Amino acid sequence: MNTDTYVCTQCKNPVRMESKPKRSFMGFARIPCPSCKTEFRYPLTTGYVVVYWLLLLGNVVLVVYLLSLGQGIIPNPIGILVLVYVVISLVKNSTLKRNIAQMSKSSVDVPPLHVNAVEGESKDRQADAVDPR
Repeated sequence: MNTDTYVCTQCKNPVRMESKPKRSFMGFARIPCPSCKTEFRYPLTTGYVVVYWLLLLGNVVLVVYLLSLGQGIIPNPIGILVLVYVVISLVKNSTLKRNIAQMSKSSVDVPPLHVNAVEGESKDRQADAVDPR
């Protein structure tokens, strides 16, 4: 059975989860910490980041295309909301990644983002999966 180990961003204690974490509306992993009783967020997966960048790029290309036709840009409320949503998600993602990177530099015990571990593996093998030296 697969277990994922995350590190709480509040109390810095490891949190082991045997199931997939729930996702927030923006796609961030919501992980409950049993030690400090808070629910912390982890950065987006690569799939979410790629989709968000494609949405942002699509909006920019559409604006450039409409401007090249000589048409004025008619504000589309849905397009504006999608653009704001994507920008907020990407900024929040980079902030979470930066905070976790700083946390892992300040403490030796903190894994980079999260560690996949399989029950039955030895501790040495799990340590090699985290830090291949």
